[in-house]
Order: sequence, then C-alpha cells, then structure tokens
Amino acid sequence: MYRFARVLGFFILGMGILSQNSIVEAKPKQQTNKKEQKRWQPTPLTAKQLSILYSTKEDKLKKKACIRGRRVTTKCRDRLHYVHTNERSHFAYYKYVKNRGGGYIGVGSDQNLTFVAWARSRFVWLMDYDPVVVWVNMINRALVIHTPNRNDFIDLWKKENMQKAQGILKKEYKENADLKNILATHLQFGSRLRFHYLKRVRRWRRTWHRVDYSWLHTDEDYNYIRQMFLTKRIRVMKGDLLLGESMKGIAIAARKTGIPIRLIYTSNAEQFWKYSAQFRKNMRGLPMDDKSIIIRTIFTTAYGAPLDRKWIYIVQAGLHYQEKLKIDKINKVYRMMRFRKFVSPGLYAIHVPKLIPAYTPMKAQKAHKAWLEKQKQKRKARRMKRLKRRAMRKRRQRKAGRTGQ
Repeated sequence: MYRFARVLGFFILGMGILSQNSIVEAKPKQQTNKKEQKRWQPTPLTAKQLSILYSTKEDKLKKKACIRGRRVTTKCRDRLHYVHTNERSHFAYYKYVKNRGGGYIGVGSDQNLTFVAWARSRFVWLMDYDPVVVWVNMINRALVIHTPNRNDFIDLWKKENMQKAQGILKKEYKENADLKNILATHLQFGSRLRFHYLKRVRRWRRTWHRVDYSWLHTDEDYNYIRQMFLTKRIRVMKGDLLLGESMKGIAIAARKTGIPIRLIYTSNAEQFWKYSAQFRKNMRGLPMDDKSIIIRTIFTTAYGAPLDRKWIYIVQAGLHYQEKLKIDKINKVYRMMRFRKFVSPGLYAIHVPKLIPAYTPMKAQKAHKAWLEKQKQKRKARRMKRLKRRAMRKRRQRKAGRTGQ
C-alpha cells in the first residue's frame, strides 16, 4: 500500500510539472487569420514608380551628440544609439495598425518592420536622424534579403556566424559609399543586437507576453517583410523630422504615386522639443486620409500606470493631428495629450473613432490598480486639506467678529 501511494504521488507530481511546462511553452494565438494574409502581397514596382520613390532628396545629418547632460534638443541628437527598440509593448498598437495599407513613415530600427508587417503597408520610408541607426537598418535589409526564413536571420547574429554576415554585407553593398561604416557598425553593435534577437525576441516571448509583438514571431510577417525588401518597397534613408528635405521628398513622392500615408511612427521623439514651423509644415504636407493614424510613445507616468517601465502608448487620428498642428498654442506633444482618452492601462487614443483595449499583462494591471488607489489617496488628502483650510478660515472670521464686538 505504501509503495502504491508513493508511485501515485510521483505520477501526480510529474503531471503537475508537465502541465506547468506546457503553460510556459504554449504558443500564443496568432494575431492574423488566413483571410488577412491573402489580402495583398508585395509586387514589383514599375521603373517609373521606382524613379519617383527613390529620386527624392535626403537630409544631411550634421547634428552632433548632445553634451553636458542634455538628452536631446533641436540642435543635437541623443548620445545613445538605439540600434534596436527599447519599447517592449508594441502589441498595444496591433488592433489599430492591422491592415492599414497605404504608405508608412517611421523612425528608429526594427520595430518599424513589426508595424509594417501588421499594417501590410504598400510602401515604406524607413528613416532616422542618427547615421548609426540608418546603417543598422541597412544591415537588417541585407540579411533579410539573403535569408529565406526568420530562424536563419536570427541565427546570423550568433558569434560563429558573424563572418558570414560580414560577407553578405560586403556583397550587398560593395558599391555603397557607406560600406566601411556598415561593416564597423555590424561589428561594434553585434553583441547588443545578438542579445536583442536571440533572447529578447526569440526566448522571452514564451514567458514574457503571450502575444506576438515582433515581426520575427510569425513566418507570415517575416515573409511579408522579406518580399517588401526584395520588391524594393522599403526605402532606408537618412531623415530628420525637424528638417525639410526628406519629409518634403516623401510627401511629393507619395502624391505622385497616389500612396496615402496611413501610418506614421515617431517613437518618443516629440517629447524632447516644441513643434517648430518646419515640423508643422512637414506633417501637414503629407497626404493623409480618414484611415491615417499617428502612433507614438512617451516616457512618463504623468498620465497613469505605464505598460512597461515608464512607456505609455498613444494612437492619434492623422487628420486630427494635422488640424491641431495649425493651432500655435499646441506647440508640444503634452498639449496634444489634452485630447486623450483612456483605452486600457498604458494605452491612450486621441480622436480615434473606436477605442479598442489592448492585451494588458498582469504586472501592468496591478500597476494600474495601484496608480488608481494612489490617485484616490491624493484626492482624499487634497479634500482634507481644503476642509482644514476652510475650518481655519471660519475660525479666524469668528474670532475677528468677537474682537470687533
């Protein structure tokens, strides 16, 4: 009897461990269905279209890194090179971004490819004001073109495959003036990108968020991005949101080819400076329609509990954004946030017709509840303070009345 009970106990324990492992290894539901995948696939552009889309001028990136503790200003750029995204909850945008189509403009690195894959964008202008980030985007382009599946792309970032990747870059950009810079960037930031792709994207997905939050999480998204590169529908370029050449050229090319700009990603760039006259002109000059949206982030806890660290995620209607940029008093993103509506913890919408809550991790839910409780305590403290001041005022008035008599 004792032996039977012991065997039964080991059996139950083993089943418990197996069930726990199955939960950790469980593959999250795909965010795209078969109908969405078959809607549109990239096709080669005509010679005329390529000429229009690639002939526009680019900004000359002359900004130096900020010094003396300053992060970013209109005259200097960040001292850090964001060769991969440091925003971890882009899945918050998914339901707003999916199948937007049209043109895409984005700053930064690989997070743009996630949005492009979800939106099924028709043409992409991928730019940044940091030359290092531009070279990283060129590295990603070359490696994606030469790797037929996502696992091969990720494996190219392993230490033993760095020389192979260098060979691909030399072959792809042998006539490019920036070849030396591209190779040096690949070697210098290889370890950071290795950690990003091998651990953050591949391994952490199982235990971190139970949804797809990267273009490397599904074969369909990776294949779409690869076809976009192969058909030359993604232009990697130098560009600064505060300068005129790149944004002006994008607007001209989009109008000539009849591509409405449906999706613009500015990351958290807007929180560092006021809206200049050139920035307003750049944004208002883009051909948008009623399906256009702006997606941005802000590193703050002023509006509520964030989704991760201090990041909050904002979606704004494109036409509303252009309309508000006409008003001089709205001179920074914080003024724009006055029109926000709470959607779900860490996610806000501005003048978007339908508010769609995003998947919220348990940690963010707890943080949101704690923030609400904190706000409740603050309101209570302010109310008690007002009551105390009112009582003291009445006491002084009664005392003054007595002395007057």
